[in-house]
Amino acid sequence: MYYVVIPAYQPDEKLIQLLEIMKNRLNCQVIVVDDGSTGASKNILEIAKTYAIVLHHDVNKGKGQALRTAFSFIQDLRKPGVIVTADADGQHTVNDIDRVARAAMNLPSRLILGVRQFTKDIPLRSRFGNKLTRVLFRLQTGVNVSDTQTGLRGFHTDLIPFMLDIEGDRYEYEMNMLTQASQRYKITEVPIQTIYIDDNASSHFRPIKDGLLIYKNLFKFALASFGGFLVDYGIYALALLLLTSLPTALRLLVANTIARICSATCNFALNKKLVFNNEESIARTGAGYFTLALVLFLCDTALLYLFHQILGLNLYIVKLAVDIFLFLASWFVQKNIIFKERKSFSHEIAKKTFAYAAIFGMLLTGGFTYSMLKTFVLSEAITTVAASNATANSQNTATSSSSTAATTATNVSTTDTSYSDDNIQINLETITTNNTTVYVADIQVSSPEYLKTALAQNTYGTNVTAKTSETATANNAILAVNGDYYGANSTGYVIKNGVLYRDTVRDNAAYGDLAIYADGSFEVIYENEITAQELIDKGVVNLLAFGPSLVENGEIVVDTSTEVGRAMSSNPRSAIGIIDENHYIIVVADGRTSESQGLSLSIGRSYETIWCSNCLQP
Repeated sequence: MYYVVIPAYQPDEKLIQLLEIMKNRLNCQVIVVDDGSTGASKNILEIAKTYAIVLHHDVNKGKGQALRTAFSFIQDLRKPGVIVTADADGQHTVNDIDRVARAAMNLPSRLILGVRQFTKDIPLRSRFGNKLTRVLFRLQTGVNVSDTQTGLRGFHTDLIPFMLDIEGDRYEYEMNMLTQASQRYKITEVPIQTIYIDDNASSHFRPIKDGLLIYKNLFKFALASFGGFLVDYGIYALALLLLTSLPTALRLLVANTIARICSATCNFALNKKLVFNNEESIARTGAGYFTLALVLFLCDTALLYLFHQILGLNLYIVKLAVDIFLFLASWFVQKNIIFKERKSFSHEIAKKTFAYAAIFGMLLTGGFTYSMLKTFVLSEAITTVAASNATANSQNTATSSSSTAATTATNVSTTDTSYSDDNIQINLETITTNNTTVYVADIQVSSPEYLKTALAQNTYGTNVTAKTSETATANNAILAVNGDYYGANSTGYVIKNGVLYRDTVRDNAAYGDLAIYADGSFEVIYENEITAQELIDKGVVNLLAFGPSLVENGEIVVDTSTEVGRAMSSNPRSAIGIIDENHYIIVVADGRTSESQGLSLSIGRSYETIWCSNCLQP
């Protein structure tokens, strides 16, 4: 014997027909729950008492509450068995009800579903609704169920306490039952006959209102995540705007770190209470959530760096795409691991495994953070040198070319845009094109000795920085520009003012360096083709780790297919070129603007026009 529970609201003759057949063919106890029916349906329910136990609600309370009323009644009977829930509209046949009941008897620890086949003959709203809930259910639980909206279900009476704890008074109760059961019990499907009478016209399902109730958890998660996203993206965008002086990789890391810390804290509080209604300690769920946040942060930062630096995509746009992908991953992990309450032995094992994963994640994050800090932030002095009387420097790295006063100058004349003395003539020009400002310095010197370089804080090392103006003042420079990027690399030749500081070949040697000889001439060299000592022996006094080369022997060597990526996308640009003997041109352009990408090629064309024989840019 088993129980058949039928919630009924405004039933018609089809309920009586179903009850008559069950009485004649099945050995079961039928329990009908009158969910506040009125009018003619009251007469139907009076007739139903001939075939079944009829329980009453004074007002309509919803299908979920009707089912719980029946489950409580059966629990009070204290007679173990199997419960099958069926609809009152005649869409479930007696044979299918019996098949689901027998499956539940054979598999008492499982939830049995009578699943329909959704062919083209099925009403559109039912077909569409089932497909939608299947997809969302899969995203939420990771479990495949072919019919999430079936009302024909079977389970053992041992599961009644679990069923009574499920929230929801209306149609969302069945979805909540399916969602929570999928995380605690195995689900078995039994194919049943698909019946829709008059296009399911008798159904009291309200597509919009009840649909919102069914999907509310996913909607709440989406809302909480969207709020977290607004915090994350807003802080990220603001930080990018405020940190323009930092190198792109470090700027991205700092901006994303600050944004993720703020948004993760906000999102955790919302998800714990609003979405998953989790009452476990913050210590347990917090550890899991913030471990997930660290992993997502690493993935987010790595993907942002990959798409921006390698593919040249905009930092603001790529953030949107990456966060959409991570939203789905975050939902699945939070729903199925972090805010999921289990007490089984397997869950205890899972918690230990998760703890090991958390420790590994924290170690990985710590190692990654230290690596980034060591590469871009932590300074390490290797050699201190005496200040020269001629130099330039950059905020980020090491050196650049400049015109300087080696001794006391005579016949000095200066204006806002020019400088001249007996040995040096400099003319400055400022050009604004679209959203980018370009500064051009035309330099002529009587001797190449006036063209020198300097080190930030007069120290050779990594991440040793100083403002260009400070380094210029310390070294008595007339004109100083930002330098090359030796300090951001752990490899590559370093030759400054005739001193060899490093002789390891740079990893990206194909980019080329600019060699400046003692006679003031320029040459583009490639470190994989010549040793550092050979350069010194040939008379090279300064080597600038620039790239890419723009003009070699009077011809442009950069094109639209390579220059953006090789020039680090929209970073600020500097370039130096030689026009003829002791006659040079230096260009500095603003970066991180809408017109920055492609500026390398524009500078190259300008240099070609003024007949630079060689020029290079960082």
